[in-house]
Amino acid sequence: MIIFLDMDGVLADFNGLMMEHFGVPFDRVGGGNAVERWKLISSELPDAYARLKPLPDADDLVAYVTEVCVTYDALPGILTAVPKYGRLPLAQKHKYEWLRQRWPHLCKNFNIGPFAEDKQKHARPGHVLIDDSKLNIPQWNAAGGYGILHTSAESSIQQLKQYVEKKHASLSR
Repeated sequence: MIIFLDMDGVLADFNGLMMEHFGVPFDRVGGGNAVERWKLISSELPDAYARLKPLPDADDLVAYVTEVCVTYDALPGILTAVPKYGRLPLAQKHKYEWLRQRWPHLCKNFNIGPFAEDKQKHARPGHVLIDDSKLNIPQWNAAGGYGILHTSAESSIQQLKQYVEKKHASLSR
């Protein structure tokens, strides 16, 4: 079993950086137009992924996932995506370095989708994805994995706890 954590919106506060820099949430940068949004971000924040702050509850989630992985002989991992069309060419490097500075043990299993819709290609039975995207979770589940829609560390921890307890109980029989 691998427990994959998404980065943006699960560990890293990408939306917070957008609010801080542009004064609006990510989906409203560039007036809500995706092409304009990414033009602005790439011109004003080409190192956006290096500037991110961790979400306030990210340490709790990483600690719990790490504990589960030790207890159940699973692997912790990262499954994140980069912007399409080379919009931020250093995104992968910046994400990796950002992660290495905070939770280096997660770098051993660092994966890039490469794009959000590609995450499902990493799904296998028993693999878990904790992701804040309402699109990624059904795709992950359909591909055979177990997806947890992240809204907070507390909620994701609770759902992961229920999943591993149920899975462990069924393997013990």
